Amino acid sequence: MFTEQCTVTFINNKCRYNMVCVNTLDNNNQGWNRFRHDPYNRPMNMDEVDMEACSRHITYGGYELDPVYLVFRHKIKDLDTSKPVPITYDYGGQGIVNVIYSLDLSDNNYDYTPVLKSMQNLALLDLSKNQLTTAVLSNLYALNSLKEIDLSYNTISEIQVNTFDHPYSSLNKINLSHNYLVKIPDAVFDRFGYLETLDLSHNYIEGLSPFSFEGIKSLLHLNMSNNRLSDINSSLFRFSELKVLSLSNNRIKNLKLVDFEKLNKLEVLDLSSNAIQTFEFNLFQNMLQLYSLDLRNNVLDVLNKDTFTNLQYLSSIDLSRNKFKSLPKGLFKNKTVNTFSITDNLLEALCLEACSMV
Repeated sequence: MFTEQCTVTFINNKCRYNMVCVNTLDNNNQGWNRFRHDPYNRPMNMDEVDMEACSRHITYGGYELDPVYLVFRHKIKDLDTSKPVPITYDYGGQGIVNVIYSLDLSDNNYDYTPVLKSMQNLALLDLSKNQLTTAVLSNLYALNSLKEIDLSYNTISEIQVNTFDHPYSSLNKINLSHNYLVKIPDAVFDRFGYLETLDLSHNYIEGLSPFSFEGIKSLLHLNMSNNRLSDINSSLFRFSELKVLSLSNNRIKNLKLVDFEKLNKLEVLDLSSNAIQTFEFNLFQNMLQLYSLDLRNNVLDVLNKDTFTNLQYLSSIDLSRNKFKSLPKGLFKNKTVNTFSITDNLLEALCLEACSMV
């Protein structure tokens, strides 16, 4: 039995253990083997099974185990976060530290990133809703399996990788949304070559440089919405694999081809709620995979008839809440646009011919 400070529940349809502990983890010398994967311990109705979750096993001690999702809460005043979090104490090699797949340390009032001992299978780390002022993307002990880190809803104004720490070099997702970042230091992400998703939304970022994202090689999703950007400044040129880009709710006035010309695999682009007045007519010419474009709530008043010529897959476009008085004939020629909005403009007359798709 675990001490009364921990509760353990097996979630049958997700093939995982949910554990909630307060202040410390004590397994009373009952080791990791209690979490061995049992293929027969499943719901009778397979429609209830989350197949993706149930395919997620971990290996330890030569056995296949169901992952442990640990929620750890500190109720200790004046906690010294420079010392390892006490969940990592391992009893004679029989502790569960190495079968923890997800660790939730959110809402613990941490004002400094806590140190974690090495955890062989830790893939998900949640440090959101604390009082962190620095996003430390490294740890004194190696966490080689870590894939995702959530640092949202803190008061972070700085990002760093400590010199003598082990960087989280296997990360594929970083969430830094809802913080107080004003700038992105050059090459601050250069240790994270496997990064696929980066969320920097709801910060105060005022500018980017061509080296802001130096080292990121395979980014697929970038969210920079709800910041104070006025210029892209050639910062996106390395994102040839990017599929989803959100720049909504910023202060961008003009869009230049040089800022977007390398985004040839982009599928979704959100530029809504800026102050966009103009953009080069061939801005989208290399976005051959683009199917969703949001330009609503800007101050655009003119579109070139060839703006969307190369966008063969364009199926959703929102031009609402701009300053358009008319649209050029054949704007969507040879396109199959399923969703189109032009509401709240200054259109004198919108005839079907103006938006002809033939």
